[in-house]
Amino acid sequence: MCLVSAAFQFSFAATVTVYMLFLPRELELPGSAIGLVLAATGPGALVGSIMAARLPSRFGYGVVLVAAAALGDGVMLCVPAL
Repeated sequence: MCLVSAAFQFSFAATVTVYMLFLPRELELPGSAIGLVLAATGPGALVGSIMAARLPSRFGYGVVLVAAAALGDGVMLCVPAL
């Protein structure tokens, strides 16, 4: 789990770095719009942390872990379609 989490965090950091180059250069977004895009992840992280404390007691750790990984990776795979 530690290695998988480390690989995901490394890949996510690389993706955000590419966003910081792509958004202003290719989409010509101003800094304020980029800030709003990045700030939009905050509420999702808050909801996720609240749910992470409650869902395993209801569904079990394995189910929650696999579902969270599938959902998180699925969303990241949809980004290129945008």
